[in-house]
Amino acid sequence: MTKDEAENLVKPMVKGSTITKTEDFGDLYAVYFVNEEYYKSQNIEDMMVGAGPMMVEKSTGKIFKTGSAQSGADYAKSYNECGSVYGRPSEKILLSKFSNPDNSKSIIIKIKSMLNLKTDESKKIIDALNNNESIEIACKNAKEAETAVKNLQPLGVSAKQLWVKMC
Repeated sequence: MTKDEAENLVKPMVKGSTITKTEDFGDLYAVYFVNEEYYKSQNIEDMMVGAGPMMVEKSTGKIFKTGSAQSGADYAKSYNECGSVYGRPSEKILLSKFSNPDNSKSIIIKIKSMLNLKTDESKKIIDALNNNESIEIACKNAKEAETAVKNLQPLGVSAKQLWVKMC
């Protein structure tokens, strides 16, 4: 699907508006638009609220209506991470491998500190990973989970933030 084809799919859904930009995000296009009154006047008081980009799936032509709370890049990231533009990162992380078993003791202490765990809880995680078991951990919030993933990966821990699909 081309950019023009995506815009033509969206046009009937945004009557009374002007398409201002279309971004390519690999599997999706983000088609941005503003209402005609604002487009002509450029007066912020004429702008309609809540008009986020229309996300167009290239392979199917399916259109996802979004809100203005996130950018097209954020909606595309949701689509790529969890299969839905309406997804959001959760507070959970999945640990699946540990590639540095010789360094287990120091990693146990780092994980304990990073995730606010007790030493025995941290040790159980490393033991499970050394036995090729996956472990799901709930952090306090999504931001903490994102930080934990970034900090665990350099230690040899295969970590991924889990996503929640919103409908």
